[in-house]
Amino acid sequence: MTRHHRNEHLLLWRVIAGQVRATINAHPTYFTDQGARLAEDAITKRVLGELMATLQRGPQKDAGATRPWLTGRD
Repeated sequence: MTRHHRNEHLLLWRVIAGQVRATINAHPTYFTDQGARLAEDAITKRVLGELMATLQRGPQKDAGATRPWLTGRD
């Protein structure tokens, strides 16, 4: 894996992890028996949305200033 690919992997890992955390925090009932069936769609929607926005925007050095989950500063 080249340095460029490692950097992309790290960025995508941070984006996805941040969105999964945001979903869990925003929808705590999804992880009960009642809401478990909804979790997959909610997580997929957030991850796909953030991933598509990141791909359209391209890497930004200051992304952590407005999106702290990209840097682990949340």
